Amino acid sequence: MRIRLLGGLEVTSAEDRQVRFAMRKTSLLFAALVLAGRRGCRRELLSEAFWPGRSNEQARNSLRQALVDIRRAFPASSEAPVYIDGDQETVVLIGGLDEADISIFDRKLEAGGTADLAFAADLYRGEVLAGESIPDGLDEWFGPYQSTYRRKALQLVELLSLALSDPGSAEEPACEGLAERLLASDPTAEAAHRALMRIHILRGHENAAMRQFEACRALVRKHLGAEPEAETSSLAVSLQSRQRPEYQQTAPGPEVVPQTQVVSGPTKYHDRPSVAVLPFQNLSGDPEQEYFADGIVEDITIALAQFRHLYVIARNSSFTYKGQAVDIKQVGRELNVRYVV
Repeated sequence: MRIRLLGGLEVTSAEDRQVRFAMRKTSLLFAALVLAGRRGCRRELLSEAFWPGRSNEQARNSLRQALVDIRRAFPASSEAPVYIDGDQETVVLIGGLDEADISIFDRKLEAGGTADLAFAADLYRGEVLAGESIPDGLDEWFGPYQSTYRRKALQLVELLSLALSDPGSAEEPACEGLAERLLASDPTAEAAHRALMRIHILRGHENAAMRQFEACRALVRKHLGAEPEAETSSLAVSLQSRQRPEYQQTAPGPEVVPQTQVVSGPTKYHDRPSVAVLPFQNLSGDPEQEYFADGIVEDITIALAQFRHLYVIARNSSFTYKGQAVDIKQVGRELNVRYVV
């Protein structure tokens, strides 16, 4: 069976059928027990957190009903992969370490090999319980887990991008995909920007790497009112030193925007048809329509991403070309895509 918490909640039985619980809170209770692991959760804390405002007896009764719902889906037996155990004080979800994606994620991250890190990157489809409707109050229960695994994902994308040594490696798409997913939820995640910069550099696309830095700097200024971290700026400085002498006059300070340089490199497409949607130009003459144009691009990108047979470049990468005169073929090479809209 499989238990997925990263990027949503999905439970698949050993017979490959999707497990559905009778109530939404039962699903969230199951997730809480998965996250707690072998240490389990105290019944009193679960009752208070999941059924606030009720009397102690009513809350405990609701907890018992929810546990019955879980036990119905996972009957206890010596051969059951997952089952509920505990006593009058504690509830524990017993199961193999390979059943939950977060457990596998932790082990692969700890192992630290490049292949292990890439495996963990593919597992991180988003934040813990992303997209699930969490009632008020329970965000305090799940919030620390969400923060912890997001921090681990940022650590992972940094480690994996530093471990990549050859362009076109099997681990490269996993790193790129993780970086783009992190930026989709937080455009100011500098570890993800640095990872994409390193991937561009590895492919020989220094120009695209510098544009990634410029996009990072603009987003950090806009959302945080700050400058990029020292590590990000240092990577940009080292990148400038790799470019032609005329681009080495100054470091990428607050007002320096490097010129566009055409960089040739080997073309390598993804296994699936790949496409990038570039920013649309606002021809109305009304600056307020800029947001409308950007919104159309974002809607198209999201719509295309719904087709699983397509590999769609994230908006953050495509928008590094905003306001620039570009060569479509060069964009295709730099973003490693076959089609450009």
